[in-house]
Amino acid sequence: MERHSGTESAQYLAAHNGNIRVSMDTLADTYVGQVSASYDDWNIGRTLDSLAADLLRKPTLAFPAMAITEYIWPIKWLLCHTVSTSRLSRLTLKIGKLMSSTATLEPVQMQIHAAAKELAERRAAGTSGDLLIPELRPTSFEQAFAIQQTVAAIYKANSNPIAAWKCLLPSAEKTVVAPIYQKDVYQQSATCPLYPSTKDLARVEPELAFEIARDLPPRATPYTEAEIDAALGHTRLALELIKSRYHTPSEATHFDALADGLVNQGLWLGPVLNPLAGLETSHFELSVNIHNGETLQKSAIHPNDFPKAGLYWLVNFLSAQGIGLTQGQYVITGSYAGVLDLPLNQHCQFHYGELGQFGLQFVAK
Repeated sequence: MERHSGTESAQYLAAHNGNIRVSMDTLADTYVGQVSASYDDWNIGRTLDSLAADLLRKPTLAFPAMAITEYIWPIKWLLCHTVSTSRLSRLTLKIGKLMSSTATLEPVQMQIHAAAKELAERRAAGTSGDLLIPELRPTSFEQAFAIQQTVAAIYKANSNPIAAWKCLLPSAEKTVVAPIYQKDVYQQSATCPLYPSTKDLARVEPELAFEIARDLPPRATPYTEAEIDAALGHTRLALELIKSRYHTPSEATHFDALADGLVNQGLWLGPVLNPLAGLETSHFELSVNIHNGETLQKSAIHPNDFPKAGLYWLVNFLSAQGIGLTQGQYVITGSYAGVLDLPLNQHCQFHYGELGQFGLQFVAK
């Protein structure tokens, strides 16, 4: 039997149903250092497809209900969704070499849910507050993503599923990925409702939004750029709507911001990109003409140069976490000009160079 071991900490989670039998070397509220699995005489990593085998070798972030510590082994999901239970006469999973720890399963679950509940309530009310108490603040990408996805689960349970994603190519310093919710997405509306800043201004970022026209479900092998391109629909001029759920976002770490959805409060979808072939989308001259006579002008440059770069990364990142993109969702991949602070109740006419233009008015929720 092959053993997969590592220095990263993990918590066990197991299922007991049907013909599935799970056995543990020791049942204890401790971190797990090694994991091994077998089905009759076959190593489970060879019995399952490559995605399942990969899940046994490394932590995954896709399942907020099970995202109970810095790293998790998705045993329950693996059994319930990857292995056909009708084929199993005997399945044994062993988790061994337990290392002592004061952390227990239930408190960690409670901490993640408590953090997510607080941030979800702030988002729903359009309010902000102090940084989370130290016990609830994430200190790693894995913890932050677990909180973020638990917020998404809370929203989905309240009929507000994910309708879009924001992303950027990851760097050595940070990974940018966050969901945007259905009730916070507006398409070509004359007015755009949002929660204003403390200075009573609308905070927005100029972006392009890529429509997912065909489902891209999670799978074992990475999607090619050609496959992703074939699944895309329209590209729209767009504005990301910005608001932090922290009073002092400058004091928040990247993990704090990630847990909170990276200061997103919504998305405004504008007209379809000018269909003229060969248009440059990596940069353009941005101008915003405001009804009060002011004009804002900026040289707009995409942070990744190629706007689809983040999209290609996102599809395969989410797929590796067991998360798919579905028809009708949109993906934005980075602001061309940082955050713009614009007045409420004034018509604003945006010009994205040759890519197109649109007008709207920001109103306070």
